[in-house]
Amino acid sequence: MSPLIQVRGVHRVYGMGEAEVRALDGVDLDLEKGGFTTLMGPSGSGKSTMLNIIGCLDEPTEGSYMLEGVEMVGLGRKERALVRREKLGFVFQGFNLLARSTALENVELPLIYQGFSAAERKKRATEALDQVGLASRAGHLPSEMSGGQQQRVAIARAIVTQPEILLADEPTGNLDTKTSHEVMQLLQRLNRDDGITIIMVSHEPEMMVYTDFIVRFRDGRVESTEIVDHPEESSC
Repeated sequence: MSPLIQVRGVHRVYGMGEAEVRALDGVDLDLEKGGFTTLMGPSGSGKSTMLNIIGCLDEPTEGSYMLEGVEMVGLGRKERALVRREKLGFVFQGFNLLARSTALENVELPLIYQGFSAAERKKRATEALDQVGLASRAGHLPSEMSGGQQQRVAIARAIVTQPEILLADEPTGNLDTKTSHEVMQLLQRLNRDDGITIIMVSHEPEMMVYTDFIVRFRDGRVESTEIVDHPEESSC
C-alpha cells in the first residue's frame, strides 16, 4: 500500500544567480496515513517550505509530490485550491481569527466557501467547537478569549471541513508552556481518536512527546527520521 504522502527528489529554489536560495535540496519523504509527524530543524532548514508544498500552498522547482497516489506537481491554481478545500486543514502560529466575528462565525467560515446552508454551517461549527472543548464560548469574540482558547478555535475552524490531513505550522509558538501542552494534547486526541493525519512544524523539543514521528531537516535536506518512543503506552 502506497504512503499517503510521497515526496521524491523535491527541490525548491528561490531567486537566481548570487541571490539564489535552495530552500529544499533533493528531499525524499514518505508519510503514512493516520500518523502524527513533526518536521524539525533550525531556522532556514526547509521544514516550513516542505509543509507549504505538502499543503499545496507552494510548488517545488523540481521533483514529485504524490498525495494519495495523485501527482500534485503541475496542478493549476484552481485544482490546488480544490485539494486544499477538500482534503487539508491548516493551523498557524498566529491564530488568524476575524476580530469582529464570534468563535462560531470564525469556525463557520470555511463552510461558506463550500456552499453549506446556514443551518448546516451552524450545526457543523458547533460540533467542531465541542470537539475542542469550546462549545460554551461559541458567542465570544477573539478579544474575549485567551491565546489558548483562540488557538483551539483556529483548530476547530481547521477540522470543521473534516479534512484527512491537518497541517500545523508552529501551533504552540505564541503560547505559554501549560497552554502549549493543552493544545498538543488536543492535537494528539484528534489524531488518535478521530484518525486525522497531522503534520506539524515545530522547534520545541518538549512538544515531541505527543507525536509519533520526527523528521529532522538541515540545509534543505532530510537529516534523519525517527520514531518517538511512548514508554507509558508500551508498558500497558
